[in-house]
Amino acid sequence: MTPRLALLTIAAPVLFALTPPLPAQAPESTNTAKEPRITIDVGVDLTQFGAVPKLQAADFEVRTAGREVPVSSLTVNRQPLRIVLLLDVTASVSKRYDKGDFEEEIRKLFIDALQPGEEARIGGFAQELRLGPAFSSDPRVLRKALDTAFSHKKESTYGPSPIWDHTYAVVDELANVQGRRAVILFTDGRSTGNRRSIHDLAERCIQTGVSLSVLSYDRQVYIQQDATSAVVVRPRNPLLWLAEVTGGRLLGPSDTGKIDVAGLNLDHILKTLKDAGQIIGPGTLIGELLAGLRRVYTLEFPAPVADGKFYALDVRVKRTDATVRAPRAYQAPK
Repeated sequence: MTPRLALLTIAAPVLFALTPPLPAQAPESTNTAKEPRITIDVGVDLTQFGAVPKLQAADFEVRTAGREVPVSSLTVNRQPLRIVLLLDVTASVSKRYDKGDFEEEIRKLFIDALQPGEEARIGGFAQELRLGPAFSSDPRVLRKALDTAFSHKKESTYGPSPIWDHTYAVVDELANVQGRRAVILFTDGRSTGNRRSIHDLAERCIQTGVSLSVLSYDRQVYIQQDATSAVVVRPRNPLLWLAEVTGGRLLGPSDTGKIDVAGLNLDHILKTLKDAGQIIGPGTLIGELLAGLRRVYTLEFPAPVADGKFYALDVRVKRTDATVRAPRAYQAPK
């Protein structure tokens, strides 16, 4: 039986308690002819806003299967970006923003912000998934796909909301696409009616090398138990785990103080816009998630074992002026 993903940084312990741990120590490789290698993408985020630092292999520390492994190579990933913007249009999400403003933000901050060589698909889901037919850089094609993403019947937006199933299907679509693949998922994390689990989705992302970044509201749900007690559910926690384990990033409205645009704190920019009477929707943060997908290195290291199983991975940067986003697990070759 194939072991499940290692849960290194567990945001929601109860959710992941049933996942069997990965082996603490892998057997030593006996392949002396041509040792297989693992290749991963590593995103770079800045501790403070400024130019992206130039990193070298010596700046990284990689640990897996119970020991540190050397970095074989490190290069800037210049592959063309192929990205899917996946929008949760269920009632629990859509009631929190103005649809017209949100669509306009997506046009300006996502569609019009694509750089030469980059292509995207846009999809939306409630009970069903509606995904643009092909990758494109043509703004007219992407705007039509955006319209289709929002064109769900009202009754279908009230549930169920199989977030993991729909996102899994999107990752499957990316499996055979050439280039650097990524998904930006906009959702509140209130997932129901799934056939696949969040662990299935994370494993599929690891297998295909697709990073999954999330734009989500910081919303707590209180479920009354009796007259004096209630259970607090934080959908952000599993979304944070999903983003981190796949090498992605999670942003929400409370994260704006950590983001700078052209040297200005985003909190200040948003306040200025609000004071001017402009409505600020969730699409404001899409531009930062998109920019982060361009700050990527490709890192390679020798596989300690070749058995096809999943192993925990810990990638760190030794410098103080940058942090890294890397998958928290990988699948060993066979």
